[in-house]
Order: sequence, then structure tokens, then C-alpha cells
Amino acid sequence: MGRVLKIVAIICLVLILVVAGIVAYLSTTVDLDQVKQQLSERVEKTTGRELQILGALDLSIFPWLGVEIGETRFGNADGFSGDFASFKRAEARLRLMPLFSKQVEMSTLVLDGFELNLQTRKDGVNNWDDLTQAGSDKAAEPAEKTEEQGAAGALALFLEGIEVSSANISYQDAKAGTSYTLADFHFNATEVGLEKEVPFSLDFKVDLSDPQISGDHQLKGTAYLDPEAGLVKVQDMSYASNLKAKDLPVETIDLDLTANLAFNQKTMRLDVQPFNLKTKVTGEEIPNRSAELSVDSVLALDLNTMAAKLKPLTIGIPGGTIQGEFASAQKGEKQQIDFVLQADQIDVDRFVAPVPPGVAEKPQTGSGTSAGAQQNAGLTKLLVNGDLKIGKLIKDKLLVTDIAMLIKMRDGILDVSPLTAKLYQGMVNNKINVDLRGTDPKIKAQLNVKGFQVGDYLKAAMDKDVIKGAADVNADLSLTAADEATIMRSLNGNAALKVGEGALKGINIPDMIRRAKATLSGQAPPPASDQTTDFTELSGSANIVNGVVSNNDLSMKSPLLRIGGNGQVDLPQEQVNYLVTAKLVASLTGQGGDDLQDLVGVPIPIRVQGSLTDPGWKLDLRSVLEEKVKSQAKEAVEKVLQDPKKALENPKEILKDPKELIKGFKFK
Repeated sequence: MGRVLKIVAIICLVLILVVAGIVAYLSTTVDLDQVKQQLSERVEKTTGRELQILGALDLSIFPWLGVEIGETRFGNADGFSGDFASFKRAEARLRLMPLFSKQVEMSTLVLDGFELNLQTRKDGVNNWDDLTQAGSDKAAEPAEKTEEQGAAGALALFLEGIEVSSANISYQDAKAGTSYTLADFHFNATEVGLEKEVPFSLDFKVDLSDPQISGDHQLKGTAYLDPEAGLVKVQDMSYASNLKAKDLPVETIDLDLTANLAFNQKTMRLDVQPFNLKTKVTGEEIPNRSAELSVDSVLALDLNTMAAKLKPLTIGIPGGTIQGEFASAQKGEKQQIDFVLQADQIDVDRFVAPVPPGVAEKPQTGSGTSAGAQQNAGLTKLLVNGDLKIGKLIKDKLLVTDIAMLIKMRDGILDVSPLTAKLYQGMVNNKINVDLRGTDPKIKAQLNVKGFQVGDYLKAAMDKDVIKGAADVNADLSLTAADEATIMRSLNGNAALKVGEGALKGINIPDMIRRAKATLSGQAPPPASDQTTDFTELSGSANIVNGVVSNNDLSMKSPLLRIGGNGQVDLPQEQVNYLVTAKLVASLTGQGGDDLQDLVGVPIPIRVQGSLTDPGWKLDLRSVLEEKVKSQAKEAVEKVLQDPKKALENPKEILKDPKELIKGFKFK
């Protein structure tokens, strides 16, 4: 045995001496300048472009088989300026002896100052097509894999490191008038090998001309690669970018991502667990000039079925948090989405920037094109099953709480049913159907609200303090959701309202009558009293046709009044034309209405007309009083004609004191 080992040792010594001799010979016989010249000639013959190796060319044989090349430039195609590519230094060294054991051991691969200049001229010709064509013309048919090649593929690979520094890639498109630049690219990895944890880092800058975005990017982590198992892992991965934009709704975008990911090539499954994404955007058109968003979750993605799941899922939004789970899967030609989400609070004002003072809102317009229809056609391929809950929904001063809805979507039809909520001490139970198959969404809604404080709602929603009381509302509506004008014109349906124990604010109908009567009598009107009209019940229904709301059964009851009404509100034209008829009741006595006793039971018309946002109120008391005098005079004449003798005997029984009848009324 010892003799065998001795023979092996002698053979190894001989091999070393042979290799050493070869190295000594090559180092003394190889003309490196000639090698540079041959390389340049061969590249130019193959590509038609000049290769200039301006720096030194160094070769090493033992113990490293390697090459180091100094500054090198690769020429551009005809009609283009500058170099196509260049680098300042490149170095690669391979340890010789491990090759006999089918192991590849390399020192650090170095590429410093790499520059790539891609260009497209105004005529559409670029400076790389000739290279791809030259390569394809000489491409050989792929050879069958030999046993030796298979063995070579099993070589173990190890690198001490990879260093890419100060690399720049630019693309200038003169035809499109755009430019893109990746600059200051640095990449570093140490102890690179299979089935090894390899720390890496890279950073670079990006500058785009359309859209105008520029900024820094950094990525680092620890990679693990096992080709035989088909496994790729990246642990402790972090990515950060700081971007600046110009002539866009946002000015800056900051992004931070941390994650652990694993990809199994055999099962085609990607797992990212956990991952955390944080982003912050700023800009004039961003609410409060700044908004932050975060996502924390665990992702499982099956690339065979394109099924993805985010569970658990936490989304941080401005002013609130959304929690739950989300899943997506391909079902034939359709995409199925399932989610269960719960938000503690959504503040709409944190998502919609207010219109600056003096700047008119941009008019909304419907899609109105076949492109819009095609866009919506994609929604017909969605299958959605969702359960959404929102603790608080805030819009300006409007507050809706305890929102819960079930969402389903099939064949482009979206159903939200039921949709329940609490609205200003009342309960909401709605059903909404949205047809998304056409150019513009068509909406049908069945609304049912019970016991909500209608005045508080209107004050919060429209800043109008016009009524108070608990209301019940039922409505069955349909509309086309395009621009605002189309919404108004397409509104159809019916609605009913009932309010109990409340008051109209901003108007006191008895006081209005009293002051009008004083004016007609030539008297000074009394001081205005509290501008409120109390009622015990207010009800009415409406029929809506193409945005015109018609009502003919308004009824309001109060201790002093009985009110009816009919008329129309034209929403597209923002006009109102409505007639309110008020009748004073006998119970007026003792409630500050003694001066109106002669008008008890007399219908008094009040015309509401003009702009919907600022309508005018007109009380026509003159015609009422004239009709009252005429009526009493006519009644007296009829009594005289019926029994003239009796009338002559006691005229006061037929016609009460005429002076009292018309006392104070000076009709002009």
C-alpha cells in the first residue's frame, strides 16, 4: 500500500513539474500585444466594428488561469456617435488544479467602469440590430448533449466574489424623443457558490425622460441556489428607492421593501414570508401634500395555476388600517378573486385632494367610446366574492359607521347585497346592482333607511341646515354613471320620505303670513320671530323621470298648519318649481295667532321657484285676501237674493260689519 502511495506521489510531482514548465514556457513565449491584435481583428471580422484594447493585457497560468484586460472600447455602428460599449478594467481568474476534480474555483470577477450606449435614430434604425443579425446568421444548430458536456455541467462552482462598479447604461430614442439612463451601477457578492449562502448588494440610479422620474435604488440580501433541488432563496432581502418626479401628480416617491422569498422550480411555487412594503408619496395633488401606505403579509403563489394568496394581510392607509385576507386564482378564461377585509376607518378626504381656491373642478366626462366598452369588457372575466366591513367612513363632515357588505361579481354584473350601515342614529339596508358590460356603468339601487336624523345628515353631507327629525326613506333608482350631467339626465325611479316630530329650519310660515298681512294692511310688519316651522309629521313621494323629480302628495302637519304641495325639481337644469299650499288651523288661538284668525282654513299659496341651490320663496297673500272678501260679499248678495225682506229687517245678520270685513286692507 505504501508503495502505491509513493507512486501516486511521484506522479503528482511530475504533473506539477510539467504544469510549472508549461507556465514558464508560456510566460516567456506568448506575445500579449499580438494576442490583443488578433482579438481585435477577429471581433472586427465577426461584427464589422472596431475593438480597441487600450490598456494592458495580462495572462496568468498557475496557480490561477486568468486574464486581466485594461481599458477596452467596442465601436458603434455606422451613423452613430461614440462607443457602443467600453470598460476600464475586467479581470477573471480560474484556479487550475481543482479542475481535475471537476470543481471550478475562481477568484473575484471584476468589471469596472462598464459603459453601454444604446441609440435609436429618427428613422427608427438602432445601433444593435446589426450585432443580433450577425449572431443569428452564424448561429449553429444546437448539438446533442454529449456525455462529456453532461459531466462538465456537474462541475461544482465557487467564486470568491463578483464586483461590478461604476457601470452605466443609456438609451437615447431620437424617434420617440425619450431617454433612459441607468447610472452608477454597483454590484458586489462574496463567496459565490452553489448550495451556499451568498451575501450580495447592488445600487444604481435611474433617470427617465418620459415620464420624468429619477432616483436611487438599493437592493441587498443573502441568496441561496440549489440547481439540483430547483430551489432559490433570498433571505433578509431589502429594497429601497427614493424617486423624484416632474410634471406628474406626485413629486417624490419613497419605497421600502423587506422580505424573505423562496422559489421552487420543480413545483413552480413562490413563497414570500413575511414581506413588508412601505411607501410615501408627496405632491401638490396629494391630500395634505403627503400620503403613506404599508402592506404586511405572507404571499403564496403557484405559477402553474396562477393562484395567489395573501394571508394574513394588513394594509396601512392614511388614517386607518385594513386587515383580512385576499386570494386570486385562474378559472379557465376567468380570474377569480376572493377577499375578506375589515377596515377600522376610511377617511375619503385623505384620498381625494381638495380643489385649490379659485381653480374650477375639471369636468368629468363619460368614456363614450368603444375603447371604454373594451376596457369594461375585461371585467366580464372577473369572478368576485368579497366580504367587506368598515368601522367608520368619513367624507368631509359626513360619518357612516358599522358598514357591512357582501360583494359578488359575475359576467360583468356587480351585486352589493346586502349593504348595511348605521347612519346618524338610523339603520341602512340597501341593495346595489352595477352592470359593467357597456361603455358606462349602469346602476340600480334599492335604498332603505329607517330612523336617521335627516337634518344632521344634510348638514354634514351638503352643509345645509334646513330640517330636523327622524326620517324613513325608501327609494328604487336607476342611473348611468358617466359624467355628472349624464348621471342627472339618466336618473329614474321613485322614492318616498316620512319624517316625524321635526321642524323646517330657515322659514317660519305663520310668521311669513303674519308679516305679509301687516304689509298689505299698511301696517309695520312685526319683528321676525324664530325662523322655524315645527311639524308633527312630514311625508311625500316622488316619481323621477330622466332627472326630473315630480311630487304631488307633500303633506306636513303641525300644531299651527296643514301643508300640502306639488311641483317639480329639474336636476339636470338645477331648477325648482314647486307650489306649497298652507292652511292655518283653528288651534291657532292662544299661540300668538289671534291676528290670523280670519285666515284659518284659507288655502295660502307659497311658490318656491328658481335655482336649486338658492330658491326664492313667494307668498301670494294679496290674491287670498281678495278672494276672501269677494267670497264673503258674494255670500251676502246670495242671502239678500234668497230673502230680501229678511235682509232689509236685519242686514247685520246677512253682512257683518263691512268695515270690519275690510278693515286695514288697502289693496293697491
